[in-house]
Amino acid sequence: MSSTAELKAAARLDALGAIRALDRPARAAASQAVIARLDAIETVRRADGLLGFAPLGTEPDLAPLLDRLRMEGRPVLVPRAGREAGVLEAVALRSPISELPKDALGVRSPRDGDPVPLDRVSTVLVPGLMFDPWGKRLGRGGGYYDRLLGRLSGATLIGVCFDATLREEVPAEAHDRKVDMVVTESRTIDCVG
Repeated sequence: MSSTAELKAAARLDALGAIRALDRPARAAASQAVIARLDAIETVRRADGLLGFAPLGTEPDLAPLLDRLRMEGRPVLVPRAGREAGVLEAVALRSPISELPKDALGVRSPRDGDPVPLDRVSTVLVPGLMFDPWGKRLGRGGGYYDRLLGRLSGATLIGVCFDATLREEVPAEAHDRKVDMVVTESRTIDCVG
């Protein structure tokens, strides 16, 4: 294992410990604060192709935001595992996130619907276990999002996490994709400004 891989493994354990230290009411309150911050970002409110995500228990719950935008007629997309191993595709969200079935990895995603061409994605809400102010992201280690983000061109990438997992520096490798902004319950950070 390389030193960067070891640093990433230790950082993942750190992030998971920090998230587990937040009780359910604290996570719910933090999720609502993240949604309020995202609502203040023009590229989120006016996105003509917003790729969000169905949250895992360690991620801010953005379902209320995505469901509301969908009900307002905004084009909201969520990722789904593609036919190729390790590849995510974007699919239109046509029902509440809570009604989506779980896939083999335990992630809620649509079973039906054709993939939307990625050139229609203008803004991406990117989950991560940990982010830093420079836009570096630490995911779960499967590389799904790095591969997806590498296939996007021109989309605004917004990392979403809890304050508890925002760090001064996240270990990264050349293939790791950076985000343009990071949003937590108390901060909105422009990583490219």
